[in-house]
Amino acid sequence: MESSEVYIDRIVNGGYGMANSEGRVVLIPFAVPGDVLKLKPMPFERRSGKREPFREIKTIVKPSPVRVAPQCPAFGMCGGCDFDHIPYQYELDVKKGILLEDLQRIGNIRFEKEIEMYPSPSKYGYRNHAQVKVTTLGKMGFFKKRSHEIVPLPSPGCLLLRKAINECISQIETFQPLKEGSIRIRANGEEQVFCRGVPDRDDDEYAYYNVADLRFRIGIDDFFQVNSYLNERWIELIKSLVDPCPDDVILDLFCGSGLITLSLAPFCRRATGIEGNGSGVRNARYNASLNGVHNAEFILGDLSKQTDVSRWETGRQGYIKVVVDPPRTGIDRRLIDSIAKLEPAVVVYASCNSATFARDVKEFVARGYSPDAISMIDMFPRTRHIETVSRFVK
Repeated sequence: MESSEVYIDRIVNGGYGMANSEGRVVLIPFAVPGDVLKLKPMPFERRSGKREPFREIKTIVKPSPVRVAPQCPAFGMCGGCDFDHIPYQYELDVKKGILLEDLQRIGNIRFEKEIEMYPSPSKYGYRNHAQVKVTTLGKMGFFKKRSHEIVPLPSPGCLLLRKAINECISQIETFQPLKEGSIRIRANGEEQVFCRGVPDRDDDEYAYYNVADLRFRIGIDDFFQVNSYLNERWIELIKSLVDPCPDDVILDLFCGSGLITLSLAPFCRRATGIEGNGSGVRNARYNASLNGVHNAEFILGDLSKQTDVSRWETGRQGYIKVVVDPPRTGIDRRLIDSIAKLEPAVVVYASCNSATFARDVKEFVARGYSPDAISMIDMFPRTRHIETVSRFVK
């Protein structure tokens, strides 16, 4: 059992406060720089007996001057949020500091230019999609941090979710006998709610969203940017960094349901999207037809395995610009090799994980590309997740 007091130096990747305890670095969820704390082992360490760097707060001996009262009554138990106990502007500063530290520590890059910041217009009520866990008693909630223990949602619902989703959750819990597992819930642009995994409920298979002047069909289980307030701004940022021209040929890797591809296609000669999820490709092709876009094509390809992107440019003049929006795991080194061999004038990289982004920056630099612009767009307020959009040039 920990007994000595520790001082929190800063917040690092993962949203953990970092401190030194008995000559050893420890990481503490929900800690704030300036806190003086007493700690205790995490539950999994108490069970396994393994010595891990993670600790929990036992007592706040002296709170940080920037610590504030959280808005959510489940904060500190539920693992969905990390920063509900600090002001929003301070959260943005913390995330920028984590990004710069990851770039230097992992990517061996000291980025000297200004990182442009795009805050979310609201730090609550922005999520249009959630995977909600169901307990053995039929209660809905989210996992506790670093645990598979489910913390039931408080009675007002989750503050991050759209109001319509919280209302749907309340109705489901009241009227449905739920089985242990998970339920996916998505709210469309008109605040209609669709579910997957609720007994005796047969919802539509698709939700529809309007982004800029385009309309998109999205499967209930498919990926789509979750922040209803920033989707359009995110696309505008990507478009400005790509700077599509009438003669450009653009390759969009991990294209999902075609949001980026179809947003760029009207401004270039041709746009090709590659996606490993069959449902995403079907939606992308449907969305191209729905929006009357005829110079975009979509190809099914698992980019974790089919890393040679040159296979999709046979007989063509080559891809001039490349956009990459991978999952949190980042880009396979072989795929980076393949992108570099295409010799694109510009690579625009949208990332939701600053650690894998920093790792991939190092790989691009080794192949003759360097980041000349990095922006943070806060898609995930109150959480540890950091969304960046960057541009690499020769």
